[in-house]
Amino acid sequence: MVASPSAAEADALDARIGELERALADVRRPTRAYYAGWLGAMSVMAVGQGTIGLLADDRAVRESMFLGAGLTVAGIGLLLITPSPGRYGADELHGMPASSLAEQRAKAARGEQLLRGEAATAGLRRAWFQHVLIAALGTGVGVFLGVRYPDRVWVAAVPSALGTIAITELQLWTSPKASIAHWQRYRTGVASLSLAPSLAPELLGVSLHASF
Repeated sequence: MVASPSAAEADALDARIGELERALADVRRPTRAYYAGWLGAMSVMAVGQGTIGLLADDRAVRESMFLGAGLTVAGIGLLLITPSPGRYGADELHGMPASSLAEQRAKAARGEQLLRGEAATAGLRRAWFQHVLIAALGTGVGVFLGVRYPDRVWVAAVPSALGTIAITELQLWTSPKASIAHWQRYRTGVASLSLAPSLAPELLGVSLHASF
């Protein structure tokens, strides 16, 4: 007996939802660890840099610490506003109902949005131009402090420039990237499903259908 088109669609949606739930569950822990770890680390760095700046007698050191604290606070702000659906996507998707065909469609669509969004964020963090921006930022910090304190280059300018580059690069290289592979595998699976032929009963005989 041939399954009805609605039943076949329900089965396909169920398979897609299952794949999306597994993918989002897989990225949840590393994404949360990255977010919490860097939020805590940068908060400590900002407080530490600000405290050293307040206590330092050397004007060049004091200004370099305040500049570093400002950049760290900016990094915290960027982390907070960057979309990170991998942190909560698995829980959100799991809580959505899927008892009807309409609910299955909505759940699959939301799951795709969540996984695609996390993969987009991961891909942006890993983009080649990020390293160019980081190098430019570090160089700018070094030049700024070097021009202001030419006799304190090795005390303020160079350490600040290298520290800015090193910490920001570390933040990029430790960012989770599994969502990119999950999204690519999911898209490949959906494409193969959408091209698979299905048999649908007609009033007279059986006809072959394929959805594109």
